[in-house]
Amino acid sequence: MRKNIIFISGIHGVGKTTFAKSMSKKYGIEYYSSSELISNNCNKKFDSKLTNEIDENQNQLLNAVEKLLNKKKIYFLDGHFCLLDKKLYIKRIPLGTYMNLGIKAIILLVDSVENINNRLNYRDNRNYELDLISEFQKQELNYANEIASMLDVPIICIDIGKCDIDNHLRVEELIQEYV
Repeated sequence: MRKNIIFISGIHGVGKTTFAKSMSKKYGIEYYSSSELISNNCNKKFDSKLTNEIDENQNQLLNAVEKLLNKKKIYFLDGHFCLLDKKLYIKRIPLGTYMNLGIKAIILLVDSVENINNRLNYRDNRNYELDLISEFQKQELNYANEIASMLDVPIICIDIGKCDIDNHLRVEELIQEYV
């Protein structure tokens, strides 16, 4: 199996896109968003981050990755380990998605629930209960660690609200290893 994706994860509003675009520019590694790949592959525009079509969307993601990404290049791909369904229940994305993506390493982003809620409110004009955001982030972190262990890939957790020098250096070393 190919292993050419550095997976940048975190819950909605944590700053994955900003972080991934910055890393892409800094290292000259192409970046893709899972949600954009899914949307483009099934010619469907998503008007909400909440979904009940998790399994179907992950199949669309795997199809898009297979068609689009060169197996000999390294890519940044942002995405999630957990999602919120339309009833605001936290759902794990199926393990098979990660088994088939070709993940080489995981960078997990976290931030304070207040910062995340502020971003979501600004971006989506929606406030979430802080307890929900906290539990969502906790489950994302736990499942990301489980997946990293199952796939035997490194995982680096970065608190983007803090100056986390040690983990930024670990990211630097990780990426330098692949470019």
